[in-house]
Amino acid sequence: MSAVGVSSDFKRRSILGVAHAMTGRLFQVVLNFASIVILARILSPADFGIIATVSAFIALLIVFRDAGLTMAAVRSAELTPQQSTNMFWITLALSGLVALGIAALAPVIAGIYGQPKLTAVMQVLAVAGILEGLGLQHGALLRRELRLGAHAMASAIAESIAIGLAIAIALHGYGYWALVMKMVVSAAINSALLWILCKWRPGRPRRNSGVMPLVRFGGQLTLAQLLWTVLRKVDDALIGWAWGVTAVGYYTRAYGLLLLPTQQLTTPLAIAAIPALSRLQNDPERFRRYYLRGIEFVTFLGFPLVVLLFVVAEDFVTFVFGAKWLPSVPVFRALGPAALIEMTSAAATWIYTPLGRSDKELKMAAVYVPLFVVGVICGLPWGAIGVACAISIVRVLAQPFNLAYCYRNSPVTLQQYYAATGRPFIAALLSGALLWLLYRAMEDHVSREVVRLAFGATTMAVLYLITFALLRGGRKSLAELVATARELLRPRGAKS
Repeated sequence: MSAVGVSSDFKRRSILGVAHAMTGRLFQVVLNFASIVILARILSPADFGIIATVSAFIALLIVFRDAGLTMAAVRSAELTPQQSTNMFWITLALSGLVALGIAALAPVIAGIYGQPKLTAVMQVLAVAGILEGLGLQHGALLRRELRLGAHAMASAIAESIAIGLAIAIALHGYGYWALVMKMVVSAAINSALLWILCKWRPGRPRRNSGVMPLVRFGGQLTLAQLLWTVLRKVDDALIGWAWGVTAVGYYTRAYGLLLLPTQQLTTPLAIAAIPALSRLQNDPERFRRYYLRGIEFVTFLGFPLVVLLFVVAEDFVTFVFGAKWLPSVPVFRALGPAALIEMTSAAATWIYTPLGRSDKELKMAAVYVPLFVVGVICGLPWGAIGVACAISIVRVLAQPFNLAYCYRNSPVTLQQYYAATGRPFIAALLSGALLWLLYRAMEDHVSREVVRLAFGATTMAVLYLITFALLRGGRKSLAELVATARELLRPRGAKS
């Protein structure tokens, strides 16, 4: 096949993969948003706090479940069936060991928090880890083959059934068990569907399969992921320990709601981008072009969403969760700068993983995460709001150093990154500042929060697009982004 043919096929599969991933994620966004609205009105902040508290410890152990082998399979230039088989059995064995560890630690964690109910919760969630481990390699193979439509379908169906069951359980008065069973059922159905959609089946494990280089890559990645998991969960654990499960319930719901646009944009794009960029690891020019286009697309959509949520925080929290969740609004706003930084988290992941630089990621995590933990501890005496402020300060100050280290000796430079993300950032801040003035003035004249939210979203969109287009190079960049969106929306089989 000619080089032109390979390039054309790669572009088609990559764009189709992103379209499928984003379509599946959009369905989950609508579904999850509806479930959040319903469950937040049925359950209490303490119910969410219980799950957040145990999840902080479970997440640390789950990092070891696949030893980084899932991502190793996705990014590997070549992968044999026997290597997949060996990695499947390694993953399953580790999933079992992690489940035993979670079950054994459950009484200890419950004692630390003075919450006996945490024991049963952790032991049930340990089972979810084994169920999820059964489908990890099958999911990796689907992603590797850019069969992202199948991958997204499995996740969407599993989540739909799990959410429906969780709402039914909550309505029957079982409290936090609705959230527990949602996780267990989702893991079981997702793994079952991945086995159905991926025709590969594991055989017997054998020696000399060439799996050791993948294990070494996965080992370094696991240590880095462990540190990043500490970063994501240490705030939940410490707030729950110092201030109780209700405080951590307010905190985690605020952070989760603020990060909703980040997760819904970066997750589907990462599912498609990492295997696609992995194929380009030996082609610096094309790697750079695909990378920068993807990062600009993420920030173009994500930055204004985060700024919008910052402006309309009170109305948005009330609309989604109900008035009883208003104490989370100050935390919601304090985490705004951290959410903007989180929106660019893909920037580092899309370098480290496709280029196989898990050693660099580990070194960065070893420096960055301890600073983050110190920041959380410093903010802890002031409760959730103090922790939220500390997290935003640390993330904003550390981000330039994080990116400079990430891009060193890579196909992308720091200047190119800022060129790709600068316009969305400036346009979002300028339009957000103007919206703040308009929104505050409107609050005295419009009583219904739904009307105010509709006004805020529409006004932000108009202001943002105008500001973006007026910035230097904005109209050209806007035309390229529109072209990208059209490619994502083009029906399958249409000519490019």
